[in-house]
Amino acid sequence: GITVAFEHFFEEYPKELYVDDAAKTLHAYAWSPNVEPMSFAKQDNNTDSGMIANFAQGLAKTTDMIFYFHGSNKSNSGSSQPLADAANQVKTLMKPPVAHASPEWYAKSEAFGKMAAASDAFADYERHLDYKFEWMRYNQQWEPWYGMLNYGDFLTYYYRNEWQMWTNNEPANDYMWWLQFIRTGNPDYYRVAKASSKHTMDVDNVHWPKDPEYVGDTNESLNALQSAAQPKGSPYVGMGRRHADQHYTSLLSAHVWVAGWVSSYYLDGNHRGLEVAKETANYYVKRVFDEHGLKGRRLYLSVWNLAEVVDATKDPVYKAELMDRVERMIHLQYDADQGNSIVINRYGYSQVYVSNGMRKVIQMTDEPQYRQSIIDHAIRVRDVPPYNHDMESYLSSISSLVLGYEYSGEQSLLEEAVHRAQALKTDPLEKDLWEFEHQAAISEALEEASHLPKREGGFRPAVWQMSNGLRIFGWTSIYNIPYLEYWLDD
Repeated sequence: GITVAFEHFFEEYPKELYVDDAAKTLHAYAWSPNVEPMSFAKQDNNTDSGMIANFAQGLAKTTDMIFYFHGSNKSNSGSSQPLADAANQVKTLMKPPVAHASPEWYAKSEAFGKMAAASDAFADYERHLDYKFEWMRYNQQWEPWYGMLNYGDFLTYYYRNEWQMWTNNEPANDYMWWLQFIRTGNPDYYRVAKASSKHTMDVDNVHWPKDPEYVGDTNESLNALQSAAQPKGSPYVGMGRRHADQHYTSLLSAHVWVAGWVSSYYLDGNHRGLEVAKETANYYVKRVFDEHGLKGRRLYLSVWNLAEVVDATKDPVYKAELMDRVERMIHLQYDADQGNSIVINRYGYSQVYVSNGMRKVIQMTDEPQYRQSIIDHAIRVRDVPPYNHDMESYLSSISSLVLGYEYSGEQSLLEEAVHRAQALKTDPLEKDLWEFEHQAAISEALEEASHLPKREGGFRPAVWQMSNGLRIFGWTSIYNIPYLEYWLDD
């Protein structure tokens, strides 16, 4: 016999399994033929602020299926219950045990930098992280955020008890789950991380058409000339999308995050993660947007992304591109207008991009000049806190202060990081988050427990509020708290 299963049959609907008893056939459909064809129509004709190529060309979707061949109850299969055994085997494959070293081992390895495993010693900070991740898991099931192109993604803003805008992985949503998984060993976080990476590496990215590639596996030289004459592919292969109402609009040059994909390669053995990350590295090498791609948040994020790919591949072409961008970033830092700040005022929230990228660059190069660059930057943001995006930028600077302290031992940097992090402390909820009656009750409880400042007036609450999604949380929290706790513990 044969047993067929989809790993996420309901979560990635509409799928179908159909048995034709008369024909003795089994049909498995990734997209059921009994529903309307998938539509990629844009919801309106708006120009999306002039962003380019805002349509679905180039996205992909991988569907995981399980095929298990086994004996039947009527045959000599070596088992007294072959069909029951097959069902158990397939269920195990659909939800396998999660392998995990101790959180302390991951922390001591410093593969993700000097960060602390989750600990009750810093419960005020850990609640801030735990509640956010559980809140997102709850909403994923409550709403639910299911569907072939939806599962693994999350909505961004929660206003008046309604969710708005797909996050489209901004800023590295899947990586947040991988980090919290290694810090806690929670298998639920592993499963969300896995689904999130699989979604975003496929749907939130551009994969085709690629440039023609001449392999050289024929004897005729004419084939090389014919290959060279083929039309070029899309210049946007490897480029991602920002948060938006749909997954395949709002293509933007500074919106692709590979850290979670590389982590899925390391922690889950998903080779597609590295394959797609290399698409982004190739996109950087091409420098599609010329000087625009070499300034501001585009430059800072490219350093982080390339550092992840270089660390995984050791590719000399990617390394040369990375080091040139690092040198450009440092050159701009010491311009008179910058005052030793690496990050330009407009993009203060991207402090975490610089910290995550340069931490890895310094691990790989051990270059004193780069350490000094981070120290000078940290002193600048200590003395002149970034406020251009309010708390997004102010709290993102914690990562800069902590990394500057790591390289200098300057106590005032750590003290200022602790001072800024007071807003991230969170009081205990009166009961387990999953025990509340409904979504709105949890939201109210989270806001009451949070120490994040409220926004007075305005047409909507603060984007950094506790009951929102993971987008702002990336700049304010997850890339800050684990690294701060490391030094508090020390």
